[in-house]
Amino acid sequence: MKRSVARRAGAPAALDPGSMFDHAAAGIAWFDADDVLRYANRWFESSYNVRAADHPSWEDMMRNCHATRQGVLIDTDDIDGWLAAVQLRRRSQPTRSFESDLTDGRWVWVVETIDAGGGVLTLASDISDLKQREVMLQQNYDHALHVSQRDALTGLYSRRYAFEHLQAAVAASVTGNTTLILVMIDIDHFKACNDLHGHDVGDQVLRDFAERLRSGIRASDVAARIGGEEFLLIMPDMPVSGVAMLLTRLQATDSTPTGLPAYTFSAGVTAVRPDDCPETLFRRTDRALYTAKNRGRNRYVIV
Repeated sequence: MKRSVARRAGAPAALDPGSMFDHAAAGIAWFDADDVLRYANRWFESSYNVRAADHPSWEDMMRNCHATRQGVLIDTDDIDGWLAAVQLRRRSQPTRSFESDLTDGRWVWVVETIDAGGGVLTLASDISDLKQREVMLQQNYDHALHVSQRDALTGLYSRRYAFEHLQAAVAASVTGNTTLILVMIDIDHFKACNDLHGHDVGDQVLRDFAERLRSGIRASDVAARIGGEEFLLIMPDMPVSGVAMLLTRLQATDSTPTGLPAYTFSAGVTAVRPDDCPETLFRRTDRALYTAKNRGRNRYVIV
């Protein structure tokens, strides 16, 4: 005799996995061994602009995303090349995971797993909030790095960055047997300028000179403010004659803008030698600067 088992009052009804998947807050899809879509829940269909009932291939689904600008963001005019590149990765390993962005601005984390029959189970989770935090953290890091490397008043590189860069520049020059010029610059009588015109005007002079340096050097050069009115130029692959031309232009008496007091500077210049380390190169440049000052200022000395 058959025995019937009555459901206990208050016990939950049997769960329907299909219904659970359809209402999941993440994408679930399955492609068969021929890469034809056989199942997709509502989240996946809505997010990728696809209907599982139409049984599109994965490639057709991607082409539709590209053509309609819905679903996966495929920012290329060469859809065939894009598909070929992605297909090389798609089944390259049993399980792979990656970030993907959608045209509506969302970011998803996708996990693809190849089953025993060659099908691909795809799970896609919305990670937009995490991505936004990641972007903010990167922006904060970039800002902190910029602040740590730059002088707040002039926008030139800081003393710390300059000396870290000098270490690498000297090593590269000595190892590669290439030229490297170091220039140390000091604005003449800067304390008197502050005393006579005030610190605000003195700051304007520093900013003006920093801008003149910035506009005069190459992208490969480093200009730094290493003290109150002291500046350092690190110039790889630059002949001494080129540095002399730059300093001569900077010393032109008509280069001071209207409204600022006229000012001059002294400079010491030296090139790296085979037995140099950053300390010896810096000391030699510093001595050249003081020689320029002792000879009456408003000049540069090359040693």
